[in-house]
Amino acid sequence: MGVPSATSAEEPSDAGRAPRAPDDADLTPPGAAVAAQVFSACRETRVVGCDTLYVRMLATKPDLCVQLAMDNCDANSRQGLPVTLPLSWRLSSGSASGNRGCDVRDYDPKSQPVLTARGKITWVQRVREISGVEIDIQLRVEPPPASELPAEIAVKTAAPIAVVDACVD
Repeated sequence: MGVPSATSAEEPSDAGRAPRAPDDADLTPPGAAVAAQVFSACRETRVVGCDTLYVRMLATKPDLCVQLAMDNCDANSRQGLPVTLPLSWRLSSGSASGNRGCDVRDYDPKSQPVLTARGKITWVQRVREISGVEIDIQLRVEPPPASELPAEIAVKTAAPIAVVDACVD
């Protein structure tokens, strides 16, 4: 019997080369990537003296609407989703659906609630004015059966949301 050669027909053509470094696409969990993210936001001052920031992300491939609500309402003892936010703020709720016609502020009853979240949301705040919102979070939802809604959703602003105006009815 002969000795097998150093290269065989079963080795890949890049054998012997250094492995390729992972890029951002390699690090994104399966199902988390979405294309063409478009953000909108508005803020609202509540009667009880606290503020709420609403953010909506629309995406394609698959069609997706993510609604986020953040507040600084100390009177509400409910724990928010665990993301890093400016001091005294919390991510009070989040939801996702395939309804690209969803509103920035009004809850979409067909959406799925965010079960867990991780990451960071930052902004610049002067008194009650908010600007420069930057989001880099991962959300997990439980999509309904036969839904195109991904279980893991990456929400990341490519550029800061420059101005956050007051919500209008």
